[in-house]
Amino acid sequence: MSKFRDQSIDKDRETRYTVLTREQYRCFICERTNVEVHEVIPRSRFGLTGIDVLFDVKNRVALCREHHSEAHTRAYRIFLLSLLKEKFDYDYSMHPFANYMEDLDG
Repeated sequence: MSKFRDQSIDKDRETRYTVLTREQYRCFICERTNVEVHEVIPRSRFGLTGIDVLFDVKNRVALCREHHSEAHTRAYRIFLLSLLKEKFDYDYSMHPFANYMEDLDG
């Protein structure tokens, strides 16, 4: 296994648990149980060097299946980031978060 893959697995496990605990194993939107952890901004936006940001808790959210299926559009990603920022006061000034947050400010 590659070093990147090993780091990805470790970081994924660590933040997955943190996110599930943060949301008390409930959907961030509707509080249903039986949730999946979703990366708000997709992996393709980070490249191989963005592992720390990709798996950061501020880029992950627990969602039920219904909301997870909705979460794959830019508009819904912006919606999720705005809710996370509001609830947890996360800083989204770094790339690629800033690109999404510009849409909120504009």
